[in-house]
This record gives sequence, C-alpha cells and structure tokens, in this order.
Amino acid sequence: MKHDKQKNLIPSLFPEKLQWDRDNVFISLGKLYDFVNRECDDAIAWYYDKKKWKKRCGVLSRVLAIFGAAIAGLVPIIIEIQKSTGCKYILSPGISTVSLAFVALFISLDKFGGWTSGWIRYVNTAQQLSQLQSNFKLKWEQELISLSNAEEYRNALKGSIVILEKFLNSVHDLVRKETDLWVQEFKGVLHELEKGEKNNNT
Repeated sequence: MKHDKQKNLIPSLFPEKLQWDRDNVFISLGKLYDFVNRECDDAIAWYYDKKKWKKRCGVLSRVLAIFGAAIAGLVPIIIEIQKSTGCKYILSPGISTVSLAFVALFISLDKFGGWTSGWIRYVNTAQQLSQLQSNFKLKWEQELISLSNAEEYRNALKGSIVILEKFLNSVHDLVRKETDLWVQEFKGVLHELEKGEKNNNT
C-alpha cells in the first residue's frame, strides 16, 4: 500500500520476475519480504499521519464544548450576584441557552466528523500493526534459519511463503476492520440525524 497523505492507501505493485531456483530463492524471498513489510509500513505511516488532524479537530471541538458548558453554568451565578449587588446591567438568562446550544453543536460536529473516535481508532490500529510487524519479523528470522538448514528447500519454501501470506492478510484484516468500524459509526450518525429530522417534522 502506498502512503499518500492526500488519498487512501493504495496497494503496492507485486514484485515481478521472482525466481525459485536454489541460486535465487533467497533473493526472491527477500523481495516478497520487502513487499509485505512495505504494505505494513505504509499502513502504519498513513494512520499516524491521518490521526493528526482528527486529534486537532477532536480536541478543539471538546474544548469549545467545555468552554460553552462553563459559560452556561456561570451565567446564572453571575446574574444572582448582580441582583444581590443591585447592578443595573444584568446578563440575560438566554446566554446560558445559547451556550448550551453551542455545546450541543460542537459535540455533534465531533461525532458526525468522527474526529475523536477516529483519532482513537487510528492510533489503536497503528499500534496493532506495529505489534503485528514486530512479531512477524521475529518469526521470519526463525524461518530463515530453518530454511537455510533444510535439505529439501522447496518443501520448506512453501511454509515460508505461507508465513508471508498470513502476515499480509493480517495487515489487510486490521485495515479492513478499522474501515468497517468507521462505516458503522458513520451510518449510526446518519441514522440519528434522520431520526432527529423526522421528529422535528412531526
């Protein structure tokens, strides 16, 4: 998968002209190893890069929501203080209502945009991919040792390719699971918006 900061993950080109005779078997395995590792590296880099703006938007929306809630809570107290001191310029209670409306707006924007939840999903997926890759590299080194000592390398070679295949499938599975979570979350938000719109029309 190619890491494009502006686009989605794009599958890398599969290595060409792999040769499996004894003289070239480790060269071909090296190309396959580089291919599956690059897929994982690109996915990890993409998730860590994309989570930055989600984090910023999520934090900003939550801070503004907290600030709005604080204003809504302070206004009644300030009004009471003004009344007790005989102040001529008393704040309007409507400020609390407006503040609470903005709180709901910021939280809804965060939920609809999937900023906070997306940030968490992206970091979690990147960490899982990193752990998966570390385990794979250790297992691969063990496989190379076994392969180099195998008398019948062709039979042992099939097991090596299976390891590469399983790792690549695991990488794609994690990416797909994260995407499925986003789709479910987005559909849920749309359903809530449609439900709210119907309630307003009735």
